[in-house]
Amino acid sequence: MHTVGEGVLRSLHSLEFATGSSDGAPLNSVEFLVQGEGVRVTSVLGHALQGWTSEDVKVNVTGVSSSARLVKATFKTSQVGSTIALQVNTETDRGSSAQAEVELPRIDCKNVLRQTGMVGVVKDANVEVHEQQRSGLTRIEPSELSSRLRLNVDRPIVLSYKYLNPQNKAVLSVKEHMAMETLEATIDRLHHKVVVTETHAVHSLIVILQSTKLQYLELFHLPPSASKWSVLVNSVPAKPVKGETEESSILVPLLVGLNPETANQGGSLQTSVEITYFSKHEGLGKNGTLSMDPPQFDMPVSVLTTHLSLPRELLYNFTGNVRERVLVMVSAVETSRLMFISFSSYPVRKPPSFSRYVVSYSCSIQVCQGQASCRRYVSRRQRRTRETWGCNHCYSQVGAKLLLSTASRA
Repeated sequence: MHTVGEGVLRSLHSLEFATGSSDGAPLNSVEFLVQGEGVRVTSVLGHALQGWTSEDVKVNVTGVSSSARLVKATFKTSQVGSTIALQVNTETDRGSSAQAEVELPRIDCKNVLRQTGMVGVVKDANVEVHEQQRSGLTRIEPSELSSRLRLNVDRPIVLSYKYLNPQNKAVLSVKEHMAMETLEATIDRLHHKVVVTETHAVHSLIVILQSTKLQYLELFHLPPSASKWSVLVNSVPAKPVKGETEESSILVPLLVGLNPETANQGGSLQTSVEITYFSKHEGLGKNGTLSMDPPQFDMPVSVLTTHLSLPRELLYNFTGNVRERVLVMVSAVETSRLMFISFSSYPVRKPPSFSRYVVSYSCSIQVCQGQASCRRYVSRRQRRTRETWGCNHCYSQVGAKLLLSTASRA
């Protein structure tokens, strides 16, 4: 079975030797030639195999001299029966050109009465494989191959042959296609929670993402004063590292807490990341502005939610913006000490491209001194619209920007 890969042709030759002697004497050694330009024998495996050697020799095929590898395999006589099975692995470089011709390596067993076999070709790269030339081989359907060949591959067989004579030849035309960059990960849900005090803020991030081969998750535009990190990846503690893109970026390792058996099967894996950190800001005075932007990622975000916990002694004025085709919902709930305000955003319909699927979200807080009369006014005149909760006194909305004012006791 031959596998056409990135710049190399890997081959697995399954050999079975049967003795023809009437007394059933066991075989203690076998010899065979591995023919092909630039072919390398990487391993020889078999039951009761004692050792094997490989050397360069010259062979004459149809009047043309060529090089080959002569392999000698010896066995432990006491443990070998009348049948010997070997597996020979070889490699052949096929060059770096976009389109090239590759000759399949073949094996010619020495000192045997008859040799027959089957050949299959699969590919595991961005290549296109076609038959260029063949001799001594008969084209067959993949279903006609032996079960030993078909069950040893996990990819479709593109070419299949059988032969009755070891003096055969097959040349393939391999055309390599340039691979395009694909998306390695997407964030299904991102929840950003912030608890604001007079001089500090505690940020909590919960990220649920689907990734194929992403090793690190990079966070951009973090507060310069961010410190005291706590990171959990799949509920397992992990240590973030410093990012190289910008000074305030960090990298979170994703290959933590995964089941090795599941991770090695390939495909998309769901990973959960929990990040907690502290940041500093100036004390809350009579008025001011606080930026509560969540970190940014270089991948699409399907659903983003933000939860703010704020001191209720002040009047807060929220502004923010989102991209097109994104609906914003705001709700406010008051408690005895803190006011909880949640923001959520999600696309109304799937955008035509991944670049428009990234949710751009920002939130800033306008802080000013509240009045008790305004609280009574809110309780008396509060109303709900289809898009926001607010009051007739301080509600306004212009274009894509959202402005929500909520008053509480000073």
